[in-house]
Order: sequence, then C-alpha cells, then structure tokens
Amino acid sequence: MYKVKNSKAFDEMPELGMGYHFGVVVPEGREKGEQGVIVLNGQYALTPEEVLDTRSFDRLLSDLGKEISPRIGVIIIQAPPLIPARTIVPNNDISLFKASFGPLIVNMGRYESRAVLHASPPFPLLTKSQENFVRFSAFQNDRRVLNDGSLLPGSYVTSKRDAAFGPSGFAVVGRYALPNILPATNRFDIKVPRGTAGLVGTVSPAFGQSGGGVEIELVKGAPKGSVTGRSTIPEY
Repeated sequence: MYKVKNSKAFDEMPELGMGYHFGVVVPEGREKGEQGVIVLNGQYALTPEEVLDTRSFDRLLSDLGKEISPRIGVIIIQAPPLIPARTIVPNNDISLFKASFGPLIVNMGRYESRAVLHASPPFPLLTKSQENFVRFSAFQNDRRVLNDGSLLPGSYVTSKRDAAFGPSGFAVVGRYALPNILPATNRFDIKVPRGTAGLVGTVSPAFGQSGGGVEIELVKGAPKGSVTGRSTIPEY
C-alpha cells in the first residue's frame, strides 16, 4: 500500500468506478517495470495482492484513525509499518490493467471493448428534469465532492432508486463491486438540473464482490450546490 503524493492528478481524471481509479507507481532508483495499482479516493494505492487482504485495510484504518469507520475496531498487536508515499499517475492502459487486476475482474471483456480504460458505462443519459442521485464513500472527505457542493467531472453516482438497495456500508461495497472493502458509510445526496449529461450501466462483478447495482458517470460533474445532503448509514 502507498500514499499518493500527487492526489490532484486523480481529481482531474474520470473515475473507473465509484471512488477509485487505476494508476501506475512511478519507478524510483533501480526499480523497473510498471506496477499497476488501484487508487482509493486519490489518496491510497493498493497492489493486486492487497485488494482482498484485510491486513492492508487494518493499515488504512490505523493511518486514518476514525475517519473511515468509527465503530470498527482495529486490534493492533504491533505497530503497523508506515505507509510509504509515492508518486502515482493515472493510467489508461487496458492491457496493463488486465495484467494487474484481470484475475479479480469477472467480465474483463467489458473493459477490453473500451477505447481507453477510464471510459464510461455504455448508455447515454440526459436528465429531462431535476433528478436525484446518490454517491457513497468510505471516506468522509470524498475528494470528488467539493466544498461548494459540486462534483468533479467524471464522478460516479447511482440513482436514488438503486441506492435504496444499499442500506448499509458493507451492502454498498458488494452492490457496487468496490475494491475498498471498508464499509462505504458516507452518503451524499445529489440533485442535478435538467440537461445534465451522464452515462449509465450495470456494475459487473469485480474485486470479489457481486456487483449488480446501477452506476452512472456524470460526465461533466454536477454544478455548485448539487450536493444537497450528507449523512451516514449503518456499517452492516
């Protein structure tokens, strides 16, 4: 696991799914080759071996204290190693993503059919009236949600209807096939104006999770004041 030195680089990139991107660790010293990682909230990067390893998430909980999950305890037998900080850049190489995370993706063909990796769900969406969406995150400080209540371009949400099937943080992880196995207990209610452009599709199974939810990329994000509420849901 790494801390991301240059989080802003991921703010400027459309997401791969709700709350995460694919990136590459910039080699240092005598390191060779490209190491693909999943980047959570633009802040932390997981190698393929760490995605389902609960020890990695113990380190994350320990590093963030109670920001992520205030009711889940961490039993620390010995001080966890410090998480090194590295420069990590967004990457659109589908072949590298497959080589790195292919065994954790059930429907890899979905990604191989794209022109670039950080593309989008397949079907266009254009709101005909004010519509309500929801975004979930394990992080209280979701980098895609700005202080003025806007959303960065390329941010993922789900419909308010589908959000009803995510009543708890762990349910959200499964339904939206998130690589972050910590409960996504932070809920952001979003209301977008008529004419908001998006792309919509179904979440495929991935990262050991079932998927099946509705995913929507707001291609141009959402304007100031669109985030109308912030709340927390139960962990389980």
